Amino acid sequence: MFTEGLLMHDGQLFESTGSPDELSQTKSLIGINDLSTGKFYKKIELDKSKYFGEGISF
Repeated sequence: MFTEGLLMHDGQLFESTGSPDELSQTKSLIGINDLSTGKFYKKIELDKSKYFGEGISF
């Protein structure tokens, strides 16, 4: 999993990650990170057969 986009908005850190097909054990996600741990506390997994997480914007 690779970070593809970061965005600060209203004091929250939003992150999108991409996961290439050759790394089948990884996921493409969009979510909000807990700034104290660096881990997602809200996330949506993208269907890798249709989407690749690349960048983020509002």
